[in-house]
Amino acid sequence: MPDEDKQDFRLDIFKLLRDELSVSVMPIDADGADPHASTHSGEAFTRILREQFGLDEHSLVAGVVGRIKTTRKGQEILVRAAALLKDRYPQARYLLVGSPFPGNESHLISLKAAMRASGVEDRFILTGDLADVAPAYACLDVLVLPSAMPEPFGLVLIEAMARRIPVIATSAGGPPEIIDHDRSGLLVPPGDAHALARALDRLFADRQLRLQLAANGRARFESMFEFNGFVDRMSALYSETIRLAPVWRASRLCVKNESGTRNL
Repeated sequence: MPDEDKQDFRLDIFKLLRDELSVSVMPIDADGADPHASTHSGEAFTRILREQFGLDEHSLVAGVVGRIKTTRKGQEILVRAAALLKDRYPQARYLLVGSPFPGNESHLISLKAAMRASGVEDRFILTGDLADVAPAYACLDVLVLPSAMPEPFGLVLIEAMARRIPVIATSAGGPPEIIDHDRSGLLVPPGDAHALARALDRLFADRQLRLQLAANGRARFESMFEFNGFVDRMSALYSETIRLAPVWRASRLCVKNESGTRNL
């Protein structure tokens, strides 16, 4: 097939499919992200892990999993939100999992300085990079993605949703495609520490809301992001493309008009 026709084929197939077009994303395996798949079980396992991070049974734990990069990943926004909540929730702790990219250590230095300046240094636990992030997830009451700039997707969100952890994310880039606001998680404007503090306040104050968002998040994960469902959707998409190929060929028959040009 000539290159011109290949391009026309791609464009025309898109036009034929666009009325029923859906977005498919890279899936994850439900078993690998499910705390019930662990050889340890339930609350006892979580309690052991929280003790390893110096967290007691009364702690409310919000966490960020990802590269430490201020102004981009937004950990400094969480610091400001924590400062707004420090008197209301003295039992709140914030777990930061990850490290700066080599050469960007200044981001960690400035983040620690912001913690000290805000009076919340003792509320934060910095784990650095972890070979296995599952123990950190198991400690969380809330997963936060505070990115100040748009995220291409936000894989940590679906990892948390798969583990039945309620999520808060900024409403730029990929997260709005993952989170159904107020149903499977909460969305806040990027760079808005007060909005993030309000979202954390809602979840810290309301255990039932945390449980409801966690259950809905798991259901959304299973319906949209779980591996087997992804395979089924992609297979259906390819089957539909193959089915439409003869329609495309028929529509592209070269019909010479009197001037000798193709009728497209």
